[in-house]
Amino acid sequence: SSHPAARTFPLAVARGAMAPFSFALLAACAALAAGQDHVDCDGDACLAHDVEADQSTMLQNRLREVSKHHDLADATCAVAEDVACSFDGKATTKCAGDQCCPGTGGTYTCPSASVDHVNGCTYAKTYDCTSSSPTPTPPAPTPLPPQTPSPPAPTPPMPNPPAPTATPPPMVSTECPYSVVKTPCIIGQDGHVHQDCVLGDALKPTDLTFVNLTVAVGARLLIARDTGVDVKLSAKSIFVHGELWAGCEGEAKDAFQGKLLFELIGDPDASVRQSSRSHGHKGMVRKALVVRGRLELHGTPKFSWQYLAATAAAGAKQLDLDAAVDWQFGDEVVVGSTSSDDKESEVAVVASASGTTVMLSKGLQFDHKGDFTGRGAPLNAPVGLRSHNIRVRGRMADGSEEQEARAWQECFSVQSVFAANKQGTLDKVWAKCFGGHTFYLKGSVVHMEHVEFTSLGQNMVMARYPVHWHLAGNASGSYVRSCAMHNNFQRCTTVHGTA
Repeated sequence: SSHPAARTFPLAVARGAMAPFSFALLAACAALAAGQDHVDCDGDACLAHDVEADQSTMLQNRLREVSKHHDLADATCAVAEDVACSFDGKATTKCAGDQCCPGTGGTYTCPSASVDHVNGCTYAKTYDCTSSSPTPTPPAPTPLPPQTPSPPAPTPPMPNPPAPTATPPPMVSTECPYSVVKTPCIIGQDGHVHQDCVLGDALKPTDLTFVNLTVAVGARLLIARDTGVDVKLSAKSIFVHGELWAGCEGEAKDAFQGKLLFELIGDPDASVRQSSRSHGHKGMVRKALVVRGRLELHGTPKFSWQYLAATAAAGAKQLDLDAAVDWQFGDEVVVGSTSSDDKESEVAVVASASGTTVMLSKGLQFDHKGDFTGRGAPLNAPVGLRSHNIRVRGRMADGSEEQEARAWQECFSVQSVFAANKQGTLDKVWAKCFGGHTFYLKGSVVHMEHVEFTSLGQNMVMARYPVHWHLAGNASGSYVRSCAMHNNFQRCTTVHGTA
């Protein structure tokens, strides 16, 4: 991470109270899936993209047939150069399948058609290609006299295989576009952005809802990054084929300073439970942020997390940390459990922070250890920042914080019953745990830092995850770092078919 205090949050908190806060995207997958070209169509129709591995080369090699024709009396044998076939040591013609290979006294089928092999030919399916007479019985092979074996010749060293050619990552400009894009956005009801524009005004909030929001190829949608900007974009799906920017990578002044919420909306139906193979990917773009272009989300930089440096007892309003933080009034933090009960991880609200001291708006509910030293210091409770000024959220209820929290708890309750005794039904899990999800596909460039992801993932449905690189090929340079992922329904970050 470029942030001086970014490090991986060590605590996996059950019940979704706080998922790991900081992820460094690794080049972790060994094999790339070679996908075919994608075909896009907007609206409720589909976003079809064939992501199956291309096996044509392998199949061509396996099924290669090079045919020869031999005229033998009144019949013709089609012979493919595949495997060697001989009879009585005299015929060396190659053949394959049920085709003929000539031998002494007649012609016999290739050994690949049966398990009954003699001298390289299969007699379970023999026939005579030269006449209509019955197939002659081949004579028994003459045994060779015993010979003294010669010492084996030395095996020459195998040549080194050629190094695989890696697909280069997409070309990316390092220029921050805010200095050149100035045109205010006017987005119609169709939700299409076709040209470069800036959305948001520091003088008034922007709250827009679409069926689908689409940034077209070649277009750049910039969210005004000034302090005071408050933008909320709600849609069933958001498609980024061009570029979507909220802040730029670099110093704190380059980051997004306002408030931005991407809200993915919609209810489940049968299509979300269908695989992409059987339903044409229709369900995969329900309540989704799909990126095939460029996504730049750079929230206001803040320290991601630190350890306690002293024990914070139940009722305490002060946290003493092992390093300074820059958290502010109203920021949400999570204090990790240090007991065997993961439910003792708890969320608190910052009243003030100065150096290594953080004051909370209310007292803690549980004890949190912070007096381990030396090699035991990592056993102290971690304290991580949960809230950020850029948020990606799946709307579960009416959008209010209270109702959203209640909806998440209902999902957890249904899932717990189903997992414990199978008395629940999958339909209830699908209905109660239908969050949003994000997709970064082949050719995409994704840079995300200081972003909050919540109410994402579609439980019990494959490929619906909060942060998901999906068969993206060579995505080197893309990252998610110093982010918070909490109260989600299925996994956190998934890197699939991507390097």
